[in-house]
Amino acid sequence: MDRYERELRRSLRWYPKHYRERHGDEIVETALELRDLDELTVSKAERRGLMWAGLATRARERPPFLNWLAYRFFNIRVPHRHRMWARDDLMSRYYPVRTIMASLAFYLVLVLPLYLLSSPETGFWAMLAAPLGGALGGVLTNGGMIALAGGLVVLMGAASIPYQRRRMLTKHDFHRDGRPVHWTTYRDPSGRVWAVRA
Repeated sequence: MDRYERELRRSLRWYPKHYRERHGDEIVETALELRDLDELTVSKAERRGLMWAGLATRARERPPFLNWLAYRFFNIRVPHRHRMWARDDLMSRYYPVRTIMASLAFYLVLVLPLYLLSSPETGFWAMLAAPLGGALGGVLTNGGMIALAGGLVVLMGAASIPYQRRRMLTKHDFHRDGRPVHWTTYRDPSGRVWAVRA
């Protein structure tokens, strides 16, 4: 592998992972066939073209906003044509961070109105902090109670990530390692057709 090919493969990072797996070698082979023999590096124009094509592919593969919102906050399956995007997201090393941030954002959306509408002495958070306040020497105020509950949300979210990842992969018809599930059908003696995961 020469320098040109290495730079070309590095430029493919703009494409989604599943697209690189399926079409990366084909893109590289085509570019190697079309290059001039005296070209030693990938030109800026080629890099820019690969970047824009990769970003356009990412935008096309991403689910619509409402589907993405349901997927991220409520673990609802995305439409079938976007399942490879979901697999890339679920298998990414950043999936735990995105999941925790989504849990925290959802928590803040629910809690912030309660915090803003309640009074410090008699509000919702004061009622929750009262039993703990005596034990902690009156440290828990409204803000302290929100921070404590937010920390619990983050801890529970982090603890559930392996289970959530497996569950979402199964929902999108993937094995735990990201391989697609293959379905086989058979007809029973009564004539009904059944589908079974292979």
